[in-house]
Order: sequence, then C-alpha cells, then structure tokens
Amino acid sequence: MLIIADIDVAELEMLQGAQKTLARKNKPIWILEITSTNHQPQGISVNPNLIKTFNWFYRFGYSAKELSKNGRQIKSKDVENASIGHFTFKTQTFIFR
Repeated sequence: MLIIADIDVAELEMLQGAQKTLARKNKPIWILEITSTNHQPQGISVNPNLIKTFNWFYRFGYSAKELSKNGRQIKSKDVENASIGHFTFKTQTFIFR
C-alpha cells in the first residue's frame, strides 16, 4: 500500500488519526510533503510540528529518506537541527518505509 499526502501543516494531525495504519504489520509506504520553513502561519518561521511529525514515524519503526535522486536518509538529529535552522533538507518531500 502506498499513501501520498500533501496537506500543508496538518501532517501531525493526520498521523495521529492513522495510528492503526502506522502500526500495521505490513506497513504502507508513505510519501509526504513536510515543509520546515515554507507555508507556516504568520509569525512562525519553522514548522512547530516538524520533530513530532517525524517522531510519529520513527516510533512506529519507519525510517525516513528525502524523495530525491540520492534519497538521503533523515535521522532524528537531522530533524532536530532543521527545527532550529542548523540543517536544510534538499527537498520537502519524504518517503517513510
């Protein structure tokens, strides 16, 4: 199963409602656009749910990669650094499997 979502800043809420899907033995592959700095509410410079969104996947045994030619793996430390502006993702689209 493949799930593709682009829901601008509501990724965490979607994942919270998809706990049973995330916990399945045969885990679906997810492709999500998750912005770290773009499309944020006025006065917010970095997605306040960035770490929490990635951690939902990590908690259910998923790994994350940038959806790009080289598909760089994204570790939790990368996400933490991006949340404080010390790391820049090469894309806003990620694959979780």
